[in-house]
Parts: sequence; C-alpha cells; structure tokens
Amino acid sequence: MKARILLTLALMLVVAEPLLAQRARVNVSGGEVSRSAAPGDASRLATRIPGIDAELRARLQVGGDSAQRIAMNDFAWKGRVSSVEIDEEDARVFWDVKIVPDSGQQTIVRYRVDATNGAILGVKQFTGVRGLLIRKP
Repeated sequence: MKARILLTLALMLVVAEPLLAQRARVNVSGGEVSRSAAPGDASRLATRIPGIDAELRARLQVGGDSAQRIAMNDFAWKGRVSSVEIDEEDARVFWDVKIVPDSGQQTIVRYRVDATNGAILGVKQFTGVRGLLIRKP
C-alpha cells in the first residue's frame, strides 16, 4: 500500500514538473509582476494603456503592460492585444486584456487579470459576430 502511494506521488511530480517550471517564469520587481517574454513580443502588445487616477494607482501592484504580458504568456498566445482597460467590481481592481489570436480573426479572448497580485481571474472567448462586435480597431 505504501509503495503504491509513493509511486503515485512520484508520478504526480513527473507530470507536474513542466507546469511548475512554467509558473516559475513569473517575475516580481518593485511592485510590477511580469512573466518572461520573447524579445519579439513587444510588437504584439497594445500601445495605449488608459490613464489612471492617483487614488486607483495607489491600489495597483500590476501595471497594464505587465497584465498584457501575463495574458499573452498564459497559453503562449500567437496574436496581438487589441485593448487594455482597467475596471473595478466589488472592490476588486482588475485589467481586461483583449487578445485577437492569429488563428481566428473573428475571435476575441478576454483575460481578467487581478491588478493587485497578477492572478488570472477569468478567461472568456467570444467568437463569430460577438467577437467582431467586441473587437476594437
């Protein structure tokens, strides 16, 4: 029985090791949270990040640029960020990052990234006509 448990634990470690290695790429520096990105990824990020008032800025630990990189690196998206917006709901501040994947131009993937700790709060995919309506030029 003990051997079976040890074998199961060892197998779980072997399977989980690549996932743990991927999570280890998260960098925290001076309140900014980011994941390591390839040098060419900067051209795929949105250039406009909304202005934030001083009161809200004091509560943020993750900037708009970092939120974009977290979203793009989550599943190693091949696409571009179409927009970045800051929002607040139930006293939780988060970034909405919308990605247009290279694979489907009628698709938008919206990431909600927590602005205080960089956690991904949710991922939602819009396809077809809804994807075209949400997409910003």
